[in-house]
Amino acid sequence: MTGAAGLSRPGDFLPHHLMMREKDREMVTGADVYPYLPDGFLIDGKGDDFGYALRWQRASTDSFDPPPGAV
Repeated sequence: MTGAAGLSRPGDFLPHHLMMREKDREMVTGADVYPYLPDGFLIDGKGDDFGYALRWQRASTDSFDPPPGAV
């Protein structure tokens, strides 16, 4: 499959290489389901339309406990 997709290694697959079923009959590309997230976007705080930065800010290296008020 990797070679048929024009790739050298399985690790080269990206979301746009895959088709996914959405709902009962609709097929969409993986890029529609898993949008592109630019390198470093959590650090520079730019381009977060999906709420990842909020989760990143709540993360802690000190504990696996959820932050106060988190559901």
